[in-house]
Amino acid sequence: MWGRLNVYTISIFVALGGALFGFDIGSVAGITGTDQYKKFYGNPLGTTQGIITSAMAAGSIFGSLSSSFVGDKYSRKTSIQIGAVFWCIGATLQSASNGVAMLIAGHTIAGLCIGLTSALVPIYQSEIAPRKVRGRIVVFQFFAINCAIMVQYFIEYGCSLLNSEAAFRLPLAIQSIPAIILFIGLFCVGRWDEALRVLAFLRTTNKDSNDPLVIAEYREIEDQIQSERDADEVA
Repeated sequence: MWGRLNVYTISIFVALGGALFGFDIGSVAGITGTDQYKKFYGNPLGTTQGIITSAMAAGSIFGSLSSSFVGDKYSRKTSIQIGAVFWCIGATLQSASNGVAMLIAGHTIAGLCIGLTSALVPIYQSEIAPRKVRGRIVVFQFFAINCAIMVQYFIEYGCSLLNSEAAFRLPLAIQSIPAIILFIGLFCVGRWDEALRVLAFLRTTNKDSNDPLVIAEYREIEDQIQSERDADEVA
């Protein structure tokens, strides 16, 4: 029971990586319509606003393409933490931007996080989850995205009532909070990724943690541990 509870708890927590994507979607959609945003950035329209909006997607392309070798080299957990650092840097640049160029740079750097976490969070969730619950575990990622969009809309509605630059700067700055929580909290998360790397080192010549035989043995060990815990509870 406790092992399964831990899997759910960790998976829900790690889904904060997906929530960052939702915060980005909500922030871009919300602040661009405020008078304060238009006034400060010179009412960007057409190509200019398109570049601002698409900068996150551009960064996410590079983040997602690099997620495979970054995740294999540094582990899923550490790579998600790297993404959280990128997010905090990007959010800081966005909230403190003094012009369109700095805003675009912030969106691009934040996009690196989106690419990494969107690819690695579901992988990490599926790797730590037993086969029977793997589908519902991965759903947490997408649920977190939609919840974050809704939360960010409420934040932006409240900030829109402010008659200052805080109307768009505050929502952008608040985005850093879940990333900071995610970064710090992952230090307390279980060490499944390290166990997988050890198995890959012992069982394969190229240290491939995605090797089917390594994954199968990893699951067998995990199931055995769970069976022993269940037996202890019955006793």
